[in-house]
Amino acid sequence: MKEEIKKYIEKQKSPQKEIIKRLRKIILKTMPRINEEFKMGVPWYEGKYYLVGLRDHVNLGFSLNFEKSRS
Repeated sequence: MKEEIKKYIEKQKSPQKEIIKRLRKIILKTMPRINEEFKMGVPWYEGKYYLVGLRDHVNLGFSLNFEKSRS
């Protein structure tokens, strides 16, 4: 795991931390060759999906602009 992503996850409060860990595990298990990167302050996957922990929930976001996210 990239150090930036590890730090991001570890700084989350409970239960957001556990939810992000579980979602990340599902993403990486389902798509083992997916490119995981840290951009815009959160973990991103292929520039299409992102995880973000907020004050009272977690978002698993999906980019609607797939072509621009690939460049």
